[in-house]
Amino acid sequence: MPTPAFLYLCSMKKCGKCNILKSFDDFHKCKSHSDGLSSHCKPCKKIADQQYNELNKERIATRKKEYNELNKEHLAEAKKLYSQKHSERLKEYKKQWHEENRNAIALKKKDYYEKTKDIAIARSRKHYRDNKELIAVKKREYEKKRKDSDPMFRLTCNLRNRLYKACRALSINKQFKTIDSLGLTPDEFKLYIQTLFTDGMSWDNYGLGHDKWSLDHIKPLCMATTEDELFALNHHANLQPMWWFDNLMKAGKYQEQ
Repeated sequence: MPTPAFLYLCSMKKCGKCNILKSFDDFHKCKSHSDGLSSHCKPCKKIADQQYNELNKERIATRKKEYNELNKEHLAEAKKLYSQKHSERLKEYKKQWHEENRNAIALKKKDYYEKTKDIAIARSRKHYRDNKELIAVKKREYEKKRKDSDPMFRLTCNLRNRLYKACRALSINKQFKTIDSLGLTPDEFKLYIQTLFTDGMSWDNYGLGHDKWSLDHIKPLCMATTEDELFALNHHANLQPMWWFDNLMKAGKYQEQ
């Protein structure tokens, strides 16, 4: 009966590179060899492959490029099938990779943008000039769809339009962001307005018409004479929900408290 030592040696092989006796598991399989294993162990094979790749970098790149060109359709189909088969695993891997390399990705994007900023701006402007009408139509469609489903977005758009008209009446260009003038984040502003609701008011009946409410500037925008005053009058403390008809009757009137 074979001894344990004999059995142990029977499952061992000496690497032809480092001359160390190692387990069969440390060798790649090779059908052309009588024992079915590679002559060199996995670590030695890895080092040898790295050295070969470094010495033949250009040659390997050229061969790879030629192969890709000759097998373009086949590779594309194989890639598509692989992606479909392993979609969940690839999705999870991609998510994990982005999490682990978030800072490096951000720096790379920033560096790339700085290098190609002028080209990107020129391309963007040309695209806008060539597709001005189509972009305007898509923007209107998007805004209409979102306004129908998001009252807060509709309210913000209306505020922005009112400020634009007030600036135009004063012949000045609006330089500030509407959200900045509110002094609150959109979510905070929404909660603030909700605390001022009277009986019957909700986000479902925000708008124009009877049984609807609109946003009122307590001290009207028409009293402003400068952009700084417009900015101050659009602060959340100067805004309140008011029934549409009452707001219509109030117009530009203001009574000092």
